[in-house]
Amino acid sequence: MLQLAEVLNSRDIPFMMVFAQMPPTAEAVFRFSAREYAILQVPGEEIRESVARFIRSLGRTPTVAAQRQKRRQLRVKYRNIERIIGYDDIVAISVSGDYVEILQRSSVFVLRDTISRIEARLDPLEFIRIHRSYLVPCDRIVQIEVAGPKMRNVRLNSGNCLPIGRTYWPRVKARFLGSHHGAIVI
Repeated sequence: MLQLAEVLNSRDIPFMMVFAQMPPTAEAVFRFSAREYAILQVPGEEIRESVARFIRSLGRTPTVAAQRQKRRQLRVKYRNIERIIGYDDIVAISVSGDYVEILQRSSVFVLRDTISRIEARLDPLEFIRIHRSYLVPCDRIVQIEVAGPKMRNVRLNSGNCLPIGRTYWPRVKARFLGSHHGAIVI
């Protein structure tokens, strides 16, 4: 039963567990982001009501998947207009003078901000700073290339090739070297 709960939880599928006999420990249940836990001897009618309350709560409470999707967005404001850019649409983020350019699949969005402030608002598991002027989504990196002595580049799945700054190389190396994340050439 707990294996099924692990699978449902990993796929962000809400579930309710009802046990006719000995339930698992509270610690095991809360490991799966449980909202409630109770050990009761309950008549069948109360179980049906409890299930009905659980189903109604699904409509009111954002699911874990919805919360994660919301976090997978970058909200930017330019000239009092708020724009939401999905992580999947971002190819790279670069510095251009006093501006930050968010390179998307089909366009470039320019805003007056610093790359450090943008970086702080992004999920560090999904983006990595590779240079003082570049920030890229980790899942877009297909290759790390040696361009010369102490010079390395990141090749993105869009075909773009961006330099890795020497101060950022240890972070990039630690993150990708030895992983099965695309081809790594050193």
